[in-house]
Amino acid sequence: MNEPLLMTLTVATSTCSAIAGGVYFAFAAIVMPALRRAQPHEAVSAMQWINIAAVRWPFMIIFFGSLIGSVALVVMEMAAGNWVPDAIVRVIGAALGIAAFSITVLGNVPLNNQLASEAGSGSAADSWKSFHIPWHRFNLARTILSTAVPVVLGYSLVI
Repeated sequence: MNEPLLMTLTVATSTCSAIAGGVYFAFAAIVMPALRRAQPHEAVSAMQWINIAAVRWPFMIIFFGSLIGSVALVVMEMAAGNWVPDAIVRVIGAALGIAAFSITVLGNVPLNNQLASEAGSGSAADSWKSFHIPWHRFNLARTILSTAVPVVLGYSLVI
């Protein structure tokens, strides 16, 4: 196996996941608590604008970089078939990254899309009530997973 490539990919994937985890943590620790204190129509409007701003290249590079790196690490280790401890730990770390991405795509994004489609229709209070608790739970899960990725992948480099 190409060790320099594997090490570079491990560090790059760790970095992307750590940055994404930091963004998710900021939402958990700062943004969502602040929006819970706002009036529902203000919270809905703010979240809609945040969701628009999030889908831009700076975050998308980090978001997809974590996924692509995680998938590449799994493929490389599976292809090598050398199940030594560092390879096993690397696959576990990469699987955590794939899980964090999946939670976002299957949990947070559909809720974001639902909130966007409700713009101007119905009660903002109802929209916010059905949005913020499940979104926050998904966000906490992806925060934990994304911040675990660099820890686990980093460990794979030193064992």
